[in-house]
Amino acid sequence: MKDTGTGRAITAAATVLVVLIGVGLLGAWLSIGPTVDVRLSVTQMDDPTGQEARDAEDRAKRLIEFEDVNVHDTFAGEPADLPGEWARFRGPSFDAIVTEDVQLAHSFPAEGPRKIWELGVGLGYSGPVVHKGRVFLQDYDDSYKNELFRCFSLTDGKEIWRTGYRIEIDNNHGQTRTVPAVTDKYAVMFGSYCVLMCVETDTGKPKWVIDFSSREGDYACKIPMWHAGQCPLIDDGKVIAAPASKNALMVGVDCETGEVEWTTPNTPGWKQSHSSILPMTVAGTKMYVYAAVGGVVGVAAEGERAGELLWSVPDCLTGVVMPMPVPVSEDRVFVTSGYSGGCALIKIEGDGSKFSAGTVYNYRKTTANDCFSCYQQTPIFHEGRLFGIQSNEAKERAMEFVCADPSKPGAKIVWGSGQEVVLTAKKKKNAWGPWILADGKFYVFADSGMMAIFEANTEECALLGTTQLWEHGHETWGPPAIAGGLLLMRDISRLACFDIRK
Repeated sequence: MKDTGTGRAITAAATVLVVLIGVGLLGAWLSIGPTVDVRLSVTQMDDPTGQEARDAEDRAKRLIEFEDVNVHDTFAGEPADLPGEWARFRGPSFDAIVTEDVQLAHSFPAEGPRKIWELGVGLGYSGPVVHKGRVFLQDYDDSYKNELFRCFSLTDGKEIWRTGYRIEIDNNHGQTRTVPAVTDKYAVMFGSYCVLMCVETDTGKPKWVIDFSSREGDYACKIPMWHAGQCPLIDDGKVIAAPASKNALMVGVDCETGEVEWTTPNTPGWKQSHSSILPMTVAGTKMYVYAAVGGVVGVAAEGERAGELLWSVPDCLTGVVMPMPVPVSEDRVFVTSGYSGGCALIKIEGDGSKFSAGTVYNYRKTTANDCFSCYQQTPIFHEGRLFGIQSNEAKERAMEFVCADPSKPGAKIVWGSGQEVVLTAKKKKNAWGPWILADGKFYVFADSGMMAIFEANTEECALLGTTQLWEHGHETWGPPAIAGGLLLMRDISRLACFDIRK
């Protein structure tokens, strides 16, 4: 018979010994300290291991030059003989308001609006633009690592041309962000790693490129956290862009030659945001207003003073600056940002020769819960009110489509769409989809691809209807275009054309 008492004693002793050894090793490790920098990590907001910084260093060594634009293909697609224009970010007047006299529907069959065509596209949120029967889009081919500028027929989605260059872009919520700008002669794309490229509109033939981010180039700007989100601006034969690098806050580039005609020194030392540049005229002086990381500036747009820094307002936003500045009067601009960034109302004063600016109110991070604040989409200003989806950190009306009064401190909420209109995707806490105003109606897009339609009412919320654009829609964040009663919309991997005419 076995001595079970002795066996139990040996087992107990062995267990104690293992525990003592483990405690000793743990103590020794703690006395040395961790070999990895361990710190609190907020999802998507920092770089706890330093890998993103190392990747950025590798990217900075490359330089995209004109000879690197080695993709230029043409296809069988033909421009459509259809009306309608939406040739740049937020449309002709930079306000996301469609002025075409086309009656649009506010209710649809159970299966949703008629889908005319659909394409699979590279992951991202770059919105389409429409010019003379053609659809233009920034795209990324992950298989061949090509960043592309593409042109399609508005009739059937068939491709007309594509132009691009090889560059490896990290999949950080997809690869693309920006909306192109197109005129009769020139089409311009601002790439995910801040490569500005101009091509001929009809043919896609490349004209020139400027790489703002490479340290081997002239600018060496820092690429924003989730790739470039700044949409290019074509104005008076020039491309206006804000590299926000050490030596250039803003530049004006001749569309024909690619020569930099003027440069705004980065006197404040601010960084590039995801926001886009707004043209605005104050006291008879045309200027470009830009919300950088650090503050908001006004830069002279014309004549001998072009590129001159007219005014700046520091420290009026925190968080991640994505929405474009919104003019709410002849001399006032509303700005807002995501991640508890808050909002501010800026008043610009000047006589045409000298200018100054300051905040009427400034709701920064500590009070962002108490004001109207948008994450990544830009509010629409209509009949004295601002419209948009309220930030998810807000104390009231979070993630609702709201109407706000910018004349009141913090842009006081007038009405909200209520909890019955769900603008998030399932099990998600964010509502980051876009909105557009057409035919007296707001078309508001949920993350899931649901489209809610509201009457453009400044006094009370009037929901007209909802419809689903796609089954299993995912991250429907790209800015839409409406041209000739056709809606061009995308989610993270699809671009589609819908007929929303009445």
